[in-house]
Amino acid sequence: MKKPVKRVLYGFLVFLGILVLAAGFFGFRFWYGTRDMTPAETQKINDSVFCVKDKFVNAYFFRTSQGYVMVDAGVGQDNFLAQMHKLGIQPDQVTIILLTHTDSDHTGAMGSFKHAKIYMHKDEEQMINGKNGKMFFLRPHWKYAPYTLLSDRDTLNIAGLRIQIIHTPGHTPGSCCYLFNHEYLATGDNVAYKNGKFVHFTDFFNMDTPAQEAALKKVPELNTTPFILMAHHGIVHQALDDCPVEIKKVNGTYFLVTIDFKGLSHKDMGRMYGEKLLKAMPEYAKVMDEMMKDQFDLLKQAGLTFEIVKNRAVALEQAIQPEYRDEIEGMATLFPSVKDEPGDGVFSRNEFLVWQFFADVVRPTQCSASAAFADASASGNTIVGRNLDWYALKDNSLAKIHAVTLIHHGSSSVVFVNFLGQLTPVSGFNDHHVFGAILDCETGAAYPPVQGRRSYHFDLRYGLEHDSTIAGLSDFMKDKDYTFNHLIFLADEHSAGVLEDNIGSKARSLRTPSSKVRAGAEWGIANTIATVNDNRLPGNFVETPEYPGNLKRWANLKTQYSSQLKSGKIDIEKMKLIVGFPSTDGNAKSSGALFRSNDHAPTIQSIVLKMDTYELWVAFAPQGKLPMKPSFLQVFGGNPFIKN
Repeated sequence: MKKPVKRVLYGFLVFLGILVLAAGFFGFRFWYGTRDMTPAETQKINDSVFCVKDKFVNAYFFRTSQGYVMVDAGVGQDNFLAQMHKLGIQPDQVTIILLTHTDSDHTGAMGSFKHAKIYMHKDEEQMINGKNGKMFFLRPHWKYAPYTLLSDRDTLNIAGLRIQIIHTPGHTPGSCCYLFNHEYLATGDNVAYKNGKFVHFTDFFNMDTPAQEAALKKVPELNTTPFILMAHHGIVHQALDDCPVEIKKVNGTYFLVTIDFKGLSHKDMGRMYGEKLLKAMPEYAKVMDEMMKDQFDLLKQAGLTFEIVKNRAVALEQAIQPEYRDEIEGMATLFPSVKDEPGDGVFSRNEFLVWQFFADVVRPTQCSASAAFADASASGNTIVGRNLDWYALKDNSLAKIHAVTLIHHGSSSVVFVNFLGQLTPVSGFNDHHVFGAILDCETGAAYPPVQGRRSYHFDLRYGLEHDSTIAGLSDFMKDKDYTFNHLIFLADEHSAGVLEDNIGSKARSLRTPSSKVRAGAEWGIANTIATVNDNRLPGNFVETPEYPGNLKRWANLKTQYSSQLKSGKIDIEKMKLIVGFPSTDGNAKSSGALFRSNDHAPTIQSIVLKMDTYELWVAFAPQGKLPMKPSFLQVFGGNPFIKN
């Protein structure tokens, strides 16, 4: 054999040997990488969710009134369709295909679903148009139906299924998970399950494992979703008794929200709260959008549009504490719409933002508060009574979202009596026995430029989370620039006071039972204090003429206290009678009603709180016609801050 021929032959054999070694190495790594894969068997998970096993991979099906939503499409057509047939699912019943990524073992049966809509993350497109591939010689071109590209945290609403895409790059650039109704998380090749823990997927199959690990740290849903549906490691059903966020409806009247940070970041807590909220009340976004429309229909009379108010909220968001901003950002991922149109059935990101800052960007309405302590209290400790009055909305829609929110964060714990999805207190107290509640105190001043202003709602939360005394909380808030003049009713176990936050006034300070007040504003009942919606300290703004609703409510508060004290000291039941006083017609302006049922600003929450024991009673206004007198429910019989 001639030497040139030998050289060619030897070269070919060497090349062939290298190919055989490479194939052997690749085959070994493939075997090693797949040997611990444990896909679930084909099965019905429940009446609406199904699993198909195609060799070493799972796909998942969600039944809706409009057909099946399918996650991934297996290795090949024949076996995949046979497994579907076992479950009674036909290819033409599949209307939506969600791809976690586009590897061949997740798209093998795609050709059988010619009429289904296909969705994937936008960064996965490079894997199907020839621009990228797992190996330089493997750059496939897409041959199936047109597809729609999604972005991180985009949401699809399909026949009762709320599906959120979560971008988790690493296996491929566009790998993602899909969250279904906050109950099922389909993870694709983003997660393995080993030794009872969720870990990153097998290195050999990943394009960028460090990126995958970083992405998974931003998916708290792995630890908060009941069902984790993996592509190669089966199904994990998690018991979530120790979930950081819990929401339950109590007595069909209010939501009890319990949040325990347990090391969570504020952003993750916000996102988790949003997820749990939508699970507890699936119609929340629609209810809130309708409420926004009703609210702004009223505000048009004052010349306020959503655009004006939105711009105020956007500016104020930048001025609040960074941790609260992170919570807003986390919750806002659940409301991603950028279309701001109250009444369109969609609760947009900006509508959600306005809701968080509502009393900072829209003139709040009238309220009242009072307290008895020391010798005026049956226990010798402070008893607080507080009425929250708000705009009369259609069917009293705020009644759908009454909430009591308990937050544990490290050594700090607080309770807010507020509304579902609200991150700030309207009324609240902490584990140092300090109570704070917000009341309006209008001066007629024009709304100021927002630049440099702060949110008094978020500052009240911060104060309750960080201050252990009335004086400390008052000192924190009394020198800040806020958008609206207001009052903060404060109480502890032994006394109470009113922070008259008259912005720019030299007399702006805490009014205590011993404070000197302006002529005609005297209270005169020992060991008690009260407020309506006006200032009493000399030098602070006084409306001229004074609003009849303030004058008459003040007079009725004095009368009620004097009357109740004649028959003994103030206890829980007597305080209920005081805050529940409807006068003759349930109207503040005409008769000085404290509990306002027939008014432009009816009472929607009435609170009675015993400051030493935390015994809490709340009358939550119902939907529809309001009763003339409140009906109280006991929320806490004792200390809510003790963890079970």
